[in-house]
Order: sequence, then C-alpha cells, then structure tokens
Amino acid sequence: MTDLTKLTVAEARDGLRAKTFTAPELAEAYLAAIDQADALNAYVHKTPEIARSQAGFAQTRLNAGMSPDLCGIPLGIKDLFCTEGVPSQAASRILAGFKPPYESTVTTQLHKQGAVMLGKLNMDEFAMGSSNETSCYGNAVNPWRRGNDGAALTPGGSSGGSAAAVAADLCAAATGTDTGGSIRQPAAFVGITGIKPTYGRVSRWGIIAFASSLDQAGPMTKDVRDAAIMLRAMSGHDPKDSTSADIPVPDFEAMLTGDIRGKVIGIPREYRMDGMPEEIEALWAKGREMLQDAGAEIRDISLPHTKYALPCYYVIAPPRRPPTSPATTASASATVPSSPKATASPTCTRRPAPRASAPRSSAASWSGPTSSRPASTTPITTAPARSAPSSSATSSWPSRTASTPS
Repeated sequence: MTDLTKLTVAEARDGLRAKTFTAPELAEAYLAAIDQADALNAYVHKTPEIARSQAGFAQTRLNAGMSPDLCGIPLGIKDLFCTEGVPSQAASRILAGFKPPYESTVTTQLHKQGAVMLGKLNMDEFAMGSSNETSCYGNAVNPWRRGNDGAALTPGGSSGGSAAAVAADLCAAATGTDTGGSIRQPAAFVGITGIKPTYGRVSRWGIIAFASSLDQAGPMTKDVRDAAIMLRAMSGHDPKDSTSADIPVPDFEAMLTGDIRGKVIGIPREYRMDGMPEEIEALWAKGREMLQDAGAEIRDISLPHTKYALPCYYVIAPPRRPPTSPATTASASATVPSSPKATASPTCTRRPAPRASAPRSSAASWSGPTSSRPASTTPITTAPARSAPSSSATSSWPSRTASTPS
C-alpha cells in the first residue's frame, strides 16, 4: 500500500471514498509517523485516543455513504484554537492547564465534516513571533536542510508547528492563523501552501487572539487543491463572531480550472527590493514567465504606500492585544504580558533551544520525506527531543458540542 501519509487531502479523500483504505488505517499511519518525529517538536499535545475515536466515527459515516470532503482526514490543530477538553495554551506557561469547556467555531466545523484531530501544534507564544522560537515548548524545527549543512532551520512562525507538521507528512493538513504573515511566511519557509483568507471569511470565535482586527484563521496544506478544500470547510458566517461576513461560501475547489487566459496580473515594483538575492530574482522571473505562458497579461505596477505597511502594522497590532482571558470571553482572547517570560509551570518546561543557525544535539533523530524535497536539501538527522509532556485527552470529539463560555 502507498505510504498513506504522503497523500494529499484530495487523494486521501478519494481513497477513503473508494474504500482503498479505511479512516482508522489512515489515522494510525499518521500517529505512527508523529511518534517517530518528536525531534521536530511540531506536536505539543498529542491526542491519539481522540484521533482513534474520530476515525472510527468517520468510518461509520463513510460506510453509510455520508462522506464530506474532510471525512476521515487527519489534521493538526494550532495550539491557538480552543479545543474542548484538550490543552489550549497558545504555547504559553500563562495558560498551562487550561482545557476549554467549549470548541472553537473552526474546529467545530471541521468536526462536522468528519475530520480527525491528531493533536495540537507548536507555535510562537500567543502568536507573537515569526520563527517559532518564543514557544514555552521550545523551538519547532524545519524538516528541510540546506544541502549537506546539518544546521537546524526555523520553520517560520507563528504557525511554525503547523508548517513543519504538514511539510514532514505528520498530518494531511493543518490549521494556522495569520495576523501579519503567520500562515504565509511559514508556508513559504517549508514549501507548502498557506492562505490568509479575507478578514471575516473565517470565524475567529474560540481562537486565542493576538490582534482581533487583523487575525484570520486559514489552511496550511500540501497543495492548492487541498487549501481550497480546507478553506471551504473552515469558512462561513458565525453569529458568535460580530466580524464574521454573512456571505455565501463558494466551492473553492470547483474554481480551480487552471485557466488564467486574459487575466491581468500586476507585479508591484516595490516588492523587488535592492539587494534581493539572485536566486530570488530568478524565482520572480520564472514565476512571471509561467503566468505569461499560461495566457495571463503581466503588468508592472506601483504600490507607493508599501513602505508604510510595517509601521502601520506596529501601530495597529500592539494596541489590539486583548486584555481578558480565554475563559471569560467568547472570542477566547488571552492576557498578554509585557514580557513573554513567566513563572515556570510543571506542565510546560522551557528547554534552552539553539537558534536556527546552531547545530543540534544528537539526542534524537528523524528522517523526513525525501520524494517531495528538491535536490538541494536533505532531511534532518539530529535534533533534541521535545521536553514538554504530551497530553492524551480521552474525550471523543464526535460527542462534543460547542457552547458559549461563561
């Protein structure tokens, strides 16, 4: 049988519907892979019991001919999403021991589709970072390597655990959140597909907030088709989120015709910065040629206010840091300290972690995917094991119901 963890969401969906394999078999393949990849520190709360329960429930639906797109598909969930009865810490000691009595809207919708939760994924603390080095669990590690250089690389952030897990085939897809690039940047760092949806397309209810007027949840997947499938499942109006857009959700997958003939695509000259490395310049040129060959019209344009984007972000984002705790607000916002350091908690011990340029110790090893990697990279061979204990919640997701927190 083909290595089930190598399948895209679309391929796994089709295989489940064709009864080539079962949802429990698919879940077990991922659970085994996860247990062999602790060196990447992608998963911080493993939920094998929940995964097995959900996979069995999904198979019952599949046997009955009820097979939504994500029925039986194993997913990783960023630690920023509140999941009922499962630790939801936002990678912070401040929320150590917090197990929400409610489910976020996004994970509730994924549950309704029959998705299988494999566990919670590493991230920068409270989503404030871009390298996954501020997590109380320690660094998440990029499964890619630079040629024969064994130095560990960052998977980006704040959704670094999600990016690493998808790239290393530790889940079929994952949820991420993006305030100022926390889906798009890590997706680029590990070579997967990530989308920050238009604000309001995906509910923020039950997601621990960073900056409420900028945050959006979105999919992190192996390819564009999978992103379309995931986005459709995650989207929709939510009366519990006052900023949720009450507009129809299209079939994004059906829109992937590949026909861009006659489309006009602008390339901002401000994005071509002085001193850009030659290899990046070459990628820009190759991308432009690909679009032109596909029939698109390319226009050089100017976005003169680009230089103000980052200053504006830092004006807008910090004041939006929420003042209340996730247990007392429907948006599951959390108090953000002036310093990420806090008193140590026995449930989350921060280990000293080397930065991406430093060599790793040989405490653990992992051999990641090779077939999808470019020739210039090699899999990780040495990295420290995760010191934070994993959690195996015993509640069954199919029996959960979302309720408004007190």
